[in-house]
Amino acid sequence: GGVIVWWMMCAITSVQLALAVGLADACPDPLATVLRVLEWFAAQRKEAGGEEDRTLAAAYHFLANCSAPNPLTAPLDGVASSTAALSAALDALGANCSSPSLLQPARRALSRVGESARRGEELLGGSAACRLVAHEFDAGVGGGLCGDLTQGVVGRSE
Repeated sequence: GGVIVWWMMCAITSVQLALAVGLADACPDPLATVLRVLEWFAAQRKEAGGEEDRTLAAAYHFLANCSAPNPLTAPLDGVASSTAALSAALDALGANCSSPSLLQPARRALSRVGESARRGEELLGGSAACRLVAHEFDAGVGGGLCGDLTQGVVGRSE
């Protein structure tokens, strides 16, 4: 009976040690650790001939530097500029058209698409959203994982 308890204690201690070492590596600078892991995955993907990994760029934008390009809004920028170009083309076409009112449904549709793209950019690209994500990351990883969980796994010193 005592041998089984001893082996179980060894297993528990091993798990605690592994968690403590992992947290000790990650917790001094959680952001650098996350970015380093994502860079490694991006390099692996690139070596395998995969497409560019936007996850790393999005993580960098939202967690490290809100001024960096936001890969989530890049497609929306294309939609906004394309709808503006199509709208200008419709205006030019309407000037020569005998019945410009026939173009109204297309104009309304372009207007709705452009407005949806702008709302998406505001939601995903605003600096307030970026700051909120960075704050939640700091609170969750820094406070929750590196603070509270570490004290629970390693032990609280009082």
